[in-house]
Amino acid sequence: RQFSDMSIRFPKYAQYSTAKLDDLLPEGKDRNLLELNATWMQSSYLENLGNGDFTLSALPIETQLSPIFGVLPIDVDNDQNLDMIAIGNDHGNNVHWGHYDASNGNYLRGDGAGNFQVKPYSESGFFVDGDAKALVYMPFHDGLDLVIASQNQDSLKSFFVVPPDIDQSTQTIILKDNDAYATVKLVNGSIRKMEFYYGDTWFSQSARVLRIPLSTKEIRIYSFDGQMRGL
Repeated sequence: RQFSDMSIRFPKYAQYSTAKLDDLLPEGKDRNLLELNATWMQSSYLENLGNGDFTLSALPIETQLSPIFGVLPIDVDNDQNLDMIAIGNDHGNNVHWGHYDASNGNYLRGDGAGNFQVKPYSESGFFVDGDAKALVYMPFHDGLDLVIASQNQDSLKSFFVVPPDIDQSTQTIILKDNDAYATVKLVNGSIRKMEFYYGDTWFSQSARVLRIPLSTKEIRIYSFDGQMRGL
């Protein structure tokens, strides 16, 4: 069905079942073909080690049950370590295969060393079981953040991110149009780089704001042309 002329070349299934690659694509015999193999099929995160070096790490098994489309890196519990919120599922594939819908959404708690633990939705309150796609973030008020998830041909779902120290006020910075990223130095000595996008996972656009963590010691914001401004 993907190559319409196959039914002309192979009028019987038996002929098609024994055909070799050169039979399927005879025009490729006299060409230099690039052959690629998919060897990594896991949902993963890519860590920038600096100096052009990267390392790829698979996410926990709970995130591998369905495809992931929307992802947000966010410190949910305000422990100075970035966590991750992810949604997925796919109802648009071939009807013979059925839906890929084993995901109910995932809250992954990070330990700051690249490891993540999936918290059950009975504990986190985060539950998105539809054909979930886009995931965006926006600050609300009084230290609350709002996460909004879209579901194809279904309603939006919204969730408040309530940190343990909700009684302490936090500051929100409205970013300038040319702000590209910020480095945030925390009181524990670690430095976090936070990038500001025009467009995110699955055609999403979170609010272009910077919520300053309570544990912040210093912030530097950099523009797309490399100019820095401190706060």
